[in-house]
Amino acid sequence: MEDLIIDCFAGGGGASVGIEMALGRSV
Repeated sequence: MEDLIIDCFAGGGGASVGIEMALGRSV
């Protein structure tokens, strides 16, 4: 799961925002 999150963050864009909201913490 962590790897997937890091992967999405690396991709940037809307995905990061969605994950940020899902995790409840800022990026």
